[in-house]
Amino acid sequence: MTANSGILYPRFYSLFTKLPLELPHLFLLPSRIKHSSFHSGIISLAGHNKWSKIKRDKGVNDTNKGTVFSKVTLSIISAVKACDGEIDPRHNLYLASALREAKEKQVPKSNIEAAIKKATAAGKDGVQLENVQYGALSSQGIAMIIEGLTENRNRTFTNLKTFLIKRAHGSIGEVDFLFRR
Repeated sequence: MTANSGILYPRFYSLFTKLPLELPHLFLLPSRIKHSSFHSGIISLAGHNKWSKIKRDKGVNDTNKGTVFSKVTLSIISAVKACDGEIDPRHNLYLASALREAKEKQVPKSNIEAAIKKATAAGKDGVQLENVQYGALSSQGIAMIIEGLTENRNRTFTNLKTFLIKRAHGSIGEVDFLFRR
C-alpha cells in the first residue's frame, strides 16, 4: 500500500511491464450513490437510457420503412399507368414485378391496394397521373430524355429544371431529334 495525500491506495502490477500501477478510481464510490437498507442489488444510475435508445432506433427504422414503402407504391402506380390501367398481374408484367418487389419489402396489403386504387383513379380523391417527357442536355454535352409520371406537370418541370441547373449544371432543351424509338 502506498500513501498519497493521506489516502491509502492498493498497488497493482502490470502483466506486461511489471511496473506498479495505482488505480484509486476502482475503490472510491461516487458521492451521489446513496446506500439504502432496503436495496441489496446493483444500483442503476441511468434507467432512462434504454428506452431513449430504443425510441431513436425505432424512429430511424420507421423513416426507412416509409421511404421504401413510398418507392414501392410509386412503382406500382407507374406500372398500372404504363399498361393503361390493367390491374391483373398476369397481363401486366410491370405490375407483377412491382408486386413481387412489394412482397420482398414486406409492404402491407392495404398500402398495395391503396396504390392500385390511386393508379386507376377509383379512390376517393381520384388523382389523375399523367406521363411526361422532357429533353435535357448535361454540362458535358450528354443528351437525355427524361420520362416520368406526375400529378402536376408544372411542379415536375420546375423541380427538374432546378435540379438540372443546380446539381447537373445542365439545361432543358429539345434533344428528341437525336434519339430513335
